[in-house]
Amino acid sequence: MSASEPTESLDKKGQKDRLQLVREGKRTFIYKCSKSELLQLLQEENISFISDSVENLRKTLSEHYKSKENLVEKKPEKQKTKMFMYGDLKIFDGDKWEVFKEQLECFILVNDISDDKKVPLLLTKISPSVFETLNYLCSPHKLSKLSFDELSSKLGDKYAKPLSTALERAAFRKRNQLHNENIEDYVLALRKLAMACQFKDKEDQIKEKFMEGVSSKVVKFELMKTETELSLEKCISLARTVEAALLQTNNNHEMTEVYYSNKGKPKQDTKNKNNNSGQCFCCGKKNHIKADCTLKLKYCSECGQQGHIFRMCPKKQRQANVVETNPGNVKEEEKQVEVPSKDVKM
Repeated sequence: MSASEPTESLDKKGQKDRLQLVREGKRTFIYKCSKSELLQLLQEENISFISDSVENLRKTLSEHYKSKENLVEKKPEKQKTKMFMYGDLKIFDGDKWEVFKEQLECFILVNDISDDKKVPLLLTKISPSVFETLNYLCSPHKLSKLSFDELSSKLGDKYAKPLSTALERAAFRKRNQLHNENIEDYVLALRKLAMACQFKDKEDQIKEKFMEGVSSKVVKFELMKTETELSLEKCISLARTVEAALLQTNNNHEMTEVYYSNKGKPKQDTKNKNNNSGQCFCCGKKNHIKADCTLKLKYCSECGQQGHIFRMCPKKQRQANVVETNPGNVKEEEKQVEVPSKDVKM
């Protein structure tokens, strides 16, 4: 083998490498190619040229590969986007399964949750303790392998409240209007209790209990005195009107009392002004006024009027004043009689 053969093979290898690098888009190697290599590349790419000078060939080939790079479509990177969800579904902790199930169904509907996402959604919306219990109930099956209906059925069997119509109706009939509970809240409480009672005439049952359980005697009187049969909605509307009127009347009455207690007191009462200042006209205590008294809606057992209790009744106080005055007068008369009798004996 002659000494020129290895050199020739190395040149061919270098030429091959340069051409391959140019084909791969390495445009810097264009300027290392010979004229014959440039012509070969132009022929492969089917590129026409005006001048066959090395400088022009390199420029033409470089522009071709540059435009080719710009046409290459780059795949957009996959971005993780957070899906927007309507509503806020609270975590189920084992209480009120029926309510949670209904909310879950609405959440699935409004957010258009696909069937393959329902199981993961359910499993991520239960507390760790409920998840653990469900895992035991479904053993040896894996929770993620079960269907949405199967998991819902297991949770319902475990956490759904067993209904006892008799007990629910007893609780309904015992429910009276609470202190400081307005008409709206009382009706809402009755409706909630009636849901589990399975009444065939639910509206009539609620109406009768409402008329019986309302705390205000005035409201009850207005509901009972009507000759025509009222519907539940009309009863509620009438009760609201009377309730609002009572509140307004009581406020005006209290304002009148405060005004006249400060401006229209007789002069003989000014001596006790310091002792009675801030005294409640409803219960008699001195640490608050009637407007803030918790007993301001009570009815007096003495006179039957609303706005004070027995010991603050004006009628009772007038009677007490008469009783206290008479004994003093009798003793005074007795003393006047005794004095002359002693003079006679002397």
